[in-house]
Amino acid sequence: MNYVTHQAPETLTIFLIGKVSYSDHLQFREISRACEGSSAPGVVFDMTEVDFIDSTGLGMLIVAGEEAKKQQKEFIIKNPNSQVKKLFYTTKTNQFFTIRP
Repeated sequence: MNYVTHQAPETLTIFLIGKVSYSDHLQFREISRACEGSSAPGVVFDMTEVDFIDSTGLGMLIVAGEEAKKQQKEFIIKNPNSQVKKLFYTTKTNQFFTIRP
């Protein structure tokens, strides 16, 4: 997985690219630090370029969402492809965050 961040006054957007899996846990720590350090009231994970996510990747998103909520930030998953979106609903992880097209 690769990622790019974009800080705007209202939103920190993290653009995830490629496959999201266990091997990305160190990068997710970096992302978590960026989220914690952001003064923006919203965090968006843009998944337009994600073509695969495993169970560990789902868990990392859940943890990121919980951390955002602790800081009273809105947490949004944006543009997941149909396969990733189906995985969110099949595993009921969609209950942990807002999903937007």
